Amino acid sequence: MAAGSEHLDRTIAAMDYADAVRNIEIEDWFKVELDSHADTCCVGMDVLIVNETQRSVKVTPFLKSLGTVTHVPIVSAAIAYDDPKTGTVFILVIHQALHFKEMNHCLLCPMQLRLNDVSLNERPKFLSAAPTEHDHALIVEDLLIPLDLSGVTSYFPARKPTLEEYKSCSRIELTYPDPEWKPHDVLYSVEESRFLHNTNDPLR
Repeated sequence: MAAGSEHLDRTIAAMDYADAVRNIEIEDWFKVELDSHADTCCVGMDVLIVNETQRSVKVTPFLKSLGTVTHVPIVSAAIAYDDPKTGTVFILVIHQALHFKEMNHCLLCPMQLRLNDVSLNERPKFLSAAPTEHDHALIVEDLLIPLDLSGVTSYFPARKPTLEEYKSCSRIELTYPDPEWKPHDVLYSVEESRFLHNTNDPLR
């Protein structure tokens, strides 16, 4: 994708959680929500931008009648997650994210994370027969982030890291920086169709 060019359209959908982990004011927290209708991760106003790619896209909301947003920049952004069990600060980096400067939360595209070997277990614990800490959680490397619910939306709390935290704390990439993220690639549906329509498949 050329610098400053518009690529394929992107689509988006439109603390009760250890408030005092590090004595940070509750206003500093924001929600990082799972959104299966977002075909690309989206970050808001309170993240630390660590790389501006000089690329942009045109974004279409879930109803085309609402219009489109043009020239949304693609960035790499960092957020801080404070482990409520240990108080350890983890820096979570979201590459190839859409930056909405007026949005007060972040949206995670589950597929974009899973293709970077992040495990997402989205079923709430209260709907699990024998719930464990691995239910309703995001798991990446050695970090397990329990998910909370806001209505029916799964999320975890995060905040903007300081520059010192970004430089010194453990850093984990939730999405990959390259190759280019292509949410409309037909390869995904082709691969899934192999399991749905192959009569010789061992899953059938």
